[in-house]
Amino acid sequence: MAKRITPGQIRRTNRQQVFQYIYDEKKVSQQDIAYALQLSRPTVAAALTEMEEMGMILKSGYLDSDQIGRKAAAYSIDETFRVAVGVEIMRSRVKFVAADLYGRMLGREIWDFPYANEQAYFSQVSEKILAFIHKLSLPDEKILGIGIAIQGLVNADGSEVVYGTILDCTGLKIEVFTRHLPFPCAFVHDPDAAAISEIWCSPELKNAYYLSMSRHLGGSIIYNRRIVINTIRELDQTRIITSHDLDMILDTCDRVILLSRGTIAADGPASVILRDRALLERHRMELPLSLMGREASG
Repeated sequence: MAKRITPGQIRRTNRQQVFQYIYDEKKVSQQDIAYALQLSRPTVAAALTEMEEMGMILKSGYLDSDQIGRKAAAYSIDETFRVAVGVEIMRSRVKFVAADLYGRMLGREIWDFPYANEQAYFSQVSEKILAFIHKLSLPDEKILGIGIAIQGLVNADGSEVVYGTILDCTGLKIEVFTRHLPFPCAFVHDPDAAAISEIWCSPELKNAYYLSMSRHLGGSIIYNRRIVINTIRELDQTRIITSHDLDMILDTCDRVILLSRGTIAADGPASVILRDRALLERHRMELPLSLMGREASG
């Protein structure tokens, strides 16, 4: 039996549509919304009232009109209805940034504080995050969450660093921060964080390769405005990927089958096969870039 759509679901859908339209257009009237979304004026009025009471939108003056009569009230979103906080952990310093719903920066700080894989370090960084948020006068309920960019490969849900040789933080779990912070937190591979920023700031950007060239080389692939690795991870189906990009395979696959001259040369865990330097070199391949400079195991 098919599920019936409830009135509550319809109201939520209408509210989401109205909010997105206001977000995109910046400043609109009730009539503009009704015309653009093909919704009735009472439906739009109900959605606006509900969102205004929730603090999602606010009245922002009146719109000019060529017509005689009272000017139409203008609605805009409250840009700080929700705020995202970003943290970048590096070897010798920590960076903090807060951004509103349009991605505009509300505050930024750099703190010289050497990384240490110790509980005292995570506790102090967490205290600094809370102080940074307090300095911006942001109540807890406005914080969407905290993204922690780190120099290492992270798992699909951002809960663990699965490979982090630069900071020697392989196996680091997000709980070292969440036990001190009352907000959702997630690790992000630092090139992916930079690529997401490029997507956000460049609406015309569709496909690109982000290359980070500093002391450590890193990169991220953007396809159809999404990070390719994230898209692969989000697939529910079994994935069969054919690629010579061993870093991508290491980051997205649990099992690897190595083919050589039409035969199976190796079959096993990606974390084992892609660290086996001798095996790879026998078949004219090199270690993944992220493993370069380390002795392979296996």
